[in-house]
Amino acid sequence: MIFTQKEKSCGAVLFTEQDGVRKYVLVGRGPLQSGRDCNCGFPKGHAEKNETERETALREIKEETCIDARIIEGFKKEINYVMPNGVAKEAVYFLASYKNQEPKKSPCEELEVLLLPFAEAIDALTFESAKEILRGAENFLNTQT
Repeated sequence: MIFTQKEKSCGAVLFTEQDGVRKYVLVGRGPLQSGRDCNCGFPKGHAEKNETERETALREIKEETCIDARIIEGFKKEINYVMPNGVAKEAVYFLASYKNQEPKKSPCEELEVLLLPFAEAIDALTFESAKEILRGAENFLNTQT
């Protein structure tokens, strides 16, 4: 009998408005400014004991970007994939916003942080599934105004 290891992560498409432009926060490892040789995505991570999905997403945002965010109701996306090590992964993404804060690299994390408008954020994301989530978030926000 084969047992497949499973992991679950929760995070968010994190955004703010600056001078009338919506900008998204991305995190990753590697030379993010050049866009090469990096793995760039949304803030996310594993749930800790007794945390809800939303609590995990908000904690991970804080840990990875130093931002206190709020979840936007009505948006939730899930993706499932198998990691290179064979572990089945479920990732849950919410939509979250913040105001009057500056995202920055946390001293506790090895992740770099970018703040980009939509078109640049799409280009920076590593995986097509993340690009689809960002497109969905942008469409959701555009229908809310």
